[in-house]
Amino acid sequence: MHKNSDEEKHQMETILKQVKDPELLSQIKKVVPFHGFLTSGALIGIQMLNIARRELDVREGERIYVTCETKSCMPDPFQILAGATIGNNGLKIMNFGKMAVTVNKQAPEGANSIKGIRIILDPEKTKDYPKLHAWFLNTEKLPHVEVLPILLAAGDKVIPGNLWTSMFRFEGRRGYSAVKIAVKCLFNMTTSCCAAVAQNNVER
Repeated sequence: MHKNSDEEKHQMETILKQVKDPELLSQIKKVVPFHGFLTSGALIGIQMLNIARRELDVREGERIYVTCETKSCMPDPFQILAGATIGNNGLKIMNFGKMAVTVNKQAPEGANSIKGIRIILDPEKTKDYPKLHAWFLNTEKLPHVEVLPILLAAGDKVIPGNLWTSMFRFEGRRGYSAVKIAVKCLFNMTTSCCAAVAQNNVER
């Protein structure tokens, strides 16, 4: 596990003082002990979770299903803050190396469709923030303490979400498994990502 130097701790304290939203600050403080320290990817994961909750109207304690397209940092906030873990089938990691996540709520019994959202760190949007863009494209090695303030300032501006609706049929003795039979993508979303969510929407 990474151990912060005294200088890094001081820099991180300075960054956290910039967080004006008490809910976001509370989320960060919950994620840091689990993840080890606050990374850019972990903060992006928190921001993506908040976008998904808002756009899908996820209520407190309501279960969600998550597919992360990177194994680095970003999945941890979904485990700590949303209880979506690999062990309870709420989290799947498809390591495409993309800063993207797909989220859907659990389909209610008898439903034949479910709404989901795919959220990305958009390189077209990060162009407005040169340092963040360089970090994202890995054209410049930047420490987290330089990237985090930019992410906090940019907020949702660099992390758009695309809503979609997927059609399922349900089968199985215990609970039900969702099997995709048709997908209507409301925005530009790849079929592989739609399929990943369909496979992930399983109640054991």
